[in-house]
Order: sequence, then structure tokens, then C-alpha cells
Amino acid sequence: MKGKTLFIMQKDHWGFLTGDVRQKRKLVAFYTEREREDRALRRKMLIASKKRLLAVHENQRDEIVKNIVCKTPVPSPDELKRRIVTAIQNVTPQMLENTWREIEFRLDVLQATKGSHVQIQLSF
Repeated sequence: MKGKTLFIMQKDHWGFLTGDVRQKRKLVAFYTEREREDRALRRKMLIASKKRLLAVHENQRDEIVKNIVCKTPVPSPDELKRRIVTAIQNVTPQMLENTWREIEFRLDVLQATKGSHVQIQLSF
């Protein structure tokens, strides 16, 4: 066997021949990039979910005030101002604490599910 070299090729745990270093690097880079993109997407989804959740609570607050203020037709702008002030003054610290607790609970759920859509059924 003069002038010939004998190589013993073995497969590593990824199934590549040990000499396929470039192929391994490409594969690792590919999966690393996909993982980075997935993390960025999950982060964006979580931020969007938090914004959506806060918007829902703003809408609920606005709905409560609107229901109090617009029960009957408003005869004058001064009467409208009085109703708005009264509606806002009727919000108790307990109502705010309950709302904040609910927001924290929903944010915990969002964080645990990494931003996945979850429908929460509340029963009272």
C-alpha cells in the first residue's frame, strides 16, 4: 500500500462522518439562527399579548364609566362633567386592587405559556 493512506471514517452522534466539519458548522449555524428567530417571535408575541390585555382592561374601565355617565340623555355639558366626575369618584381602591390582581394573574399566564393564546374561564 505504498503511497495510499487509509482513513477510518466514523460517524459521530449527529450521524455525520467525523470529517464533515463544515457540514456540521452549517447545520449548527442553521439551527442556532432558527432558535434565535423563534425566541424573537415568542418575545414579540408576549409583548403583543400584554398590550392586548392592557387594552382590554382600558376598554372595561371605559365601559364602566360610560355605563354610569350615559344612562340617560345628558341635558347639558355641565351635567356631563358632573356625571364623569361622579363615575370616577365611585371607583374604590378595592376595585383597582382587584383589577390589578387580575392583570398580574393574566400576565403570569402569558409568561408561563410564552405568549400563546389562552382563553381563561372565570366563574364567580
